[in-house]
Amino acid sequence: MADYRKVIESIQNDENLSRMTVPIPIGTDKNGNLFVEDLQNVGNIFIAGMKGSGKTTFLNQLITVLIKTKTPQELKLLIVNRTEEETKIYRNIPHLGMPPISDPSMTGQVINYLRDEMERRYVYFARENVKDITKYNDRMVREGNEEKVLPYYVLIIEEAMNMIQASENQSGTMNDLAALSLKAKYAGINFIVATNRVSQDIISNPATLTFFPNRIVFKIPESSLSGDERIQAIDGWTKGHLYYFKHLSPISPIKLDLIEISPEETVMEVENASSEYSDSALLKYAKEKAAAPSGDFRQKYLWLVEEKNRLLKDNKALMSELGKKQKELTDLKERIRSLLD
Repeated sequence: MADYRKVIESIQNDENLSRMTVPIPIGTDKNGNLFVEDLQNVGNIFIAGMKGSGKTTFLNQLITVLIKTKTPQELKLLIVNRTEEETKIYRNIPHLGMPPISDPSMTGQVINYLRDEMERRYVYFARENVKDITKYNDRMVREGNEEKVLPYYVLIIEEAMNMIQASENQSGTMNDLAALSLKAKYAGINFIVATNRVSQDIISNPATLTFFPNRIVFKIPESSLSGDERIQAIDGWTKGHLYYFKHLSPISPIKLDLIEISPEETVMEVENASSEYSDSALLKYAKEKAAAPSGDFRQKYLWLVEEKNRLLKDNKALMSELGKKQKELTDLKERIRSLLD
């Protein structure tokens, strides 16, 4: 299995991979070649596999790669997982669109939040007479309005079927997710949904293919393989391997090796990302590079943080001065009142 560090280096140093808006490392082939997809181009991904087959490792390396190769201004993550122990390690990463969700009843609210965000973005597109996020962001950069560039969103739901069934409105949540998945891509909102409740429908159901055109399949029960000739020919299901069913691909599923990352490494990289974007680290970086903004996303992000801190400092000073004046005014009123008495 390939090491996630080499994957990060490859994405950062390869000209084609570094241009991807949402680089999703799927795995490596038998020759060690890295297989990366741009989620914004290929569409939503559905992941299926039994417990212990490698799904969590896949999602951990995916999140780690995203936060190491994209800035918080370029990418926002929303993470939904029924296991609070698995979500809490992501609480402090700067790329979060909202805190990680482990309460099943809130799944529908997360989807509603993204639907509202999508509608808001379509209003922006209409004002600029463009059809999607790519054209909108390109125009903002050309016109020198980098601060208006919109980040891409990725919603990651692990154990999706359990979360949806436990939501307050199961059918409504499912319908909302399905409807949103068809339109949200053009607004820069994408989905990665995983489940260990696997069946033949997960792999070949027309509805699943419509909403989630790409599927990653880990080890699944043999009983779920019947009825699909392509899958019946697959052998060698072992931990560390996966099969990638790419949308509209004329070839059979691609067998790949899982990219390796341990739970300890995941925690370490998340903590590093959190400290890298702390206020003190950002201010230090901004002072070393330049205080003025530029077209660089990271530089713009850092400059905005510096401006935020400056304004907060000025506001504190102003509030302190107002407090002194208020006290003087109160004392003056007391003196007048005592004179009148």
